[in-house]
Amino acid sequence: ASGFVAIFVASVLTLRRVRRFNLHNGSAPTESAARVASFVHALFTTCAAAILAPALWSRRSALEFSSTLFSRRNSVAEARLACFSNGYFLYDTLYLLLYERDPLFVAHHVVCITIWNDALFCGRGADLVAGMLLMGECTTPLLSMWWLAKRAGNMPMARRLSRVFTAAFLVARTFVHPVICLL
Repeated sequence: ASGFVAIFVASVLTLRRVRRFNLHNGSAPTESAARVASFVHALFTTCAAAILAPALWSRRSALEFSSTLFSRRNSVAEARLACFSNGYFLYDTLYLLLYERDPLFVAHHVVCITIWNDALFCGRGADLVAGMLLMGECTTPLLSMWWLAKRAGNMPMARRLSRVFTAAFLVARTFVHPVICLL
């Protein structure tokens, strides 16, 4: 969590000083810094989970996956990924409680933190965490970049990112996620 707090603080300080991005006034540096931290987390976890994905999806069927989900011990990489994301979600929960106060996002974070800590405490189930991160975070970097472009007033870039994010989100949630869950 402390690493994400450092990213957040460094981003706030940078955005307050750099007027070129047009994110220096009012609450813009704070809100934008939260999106920068979200971008870093999502990009890293998507890449790391994609590397772990062959091990996750190598089981022959969803039934085999679900029956072996908690039967094997967490790998070191899966446990580190769960710890990394746990730190982000702890940081982001604090951010939400202090700045945005969105009860649905707080509830979402509490559920994720509970599942991840359970997987870490039991030593099993981090493959579920990696799968959740891969499917849930794969489009978040685009969403964060869109938000930042829109907030900065760069509407041409925001429109392009909006189209790319919407297409990627629809493909991921409409086709990829259901197919993975049915395999």
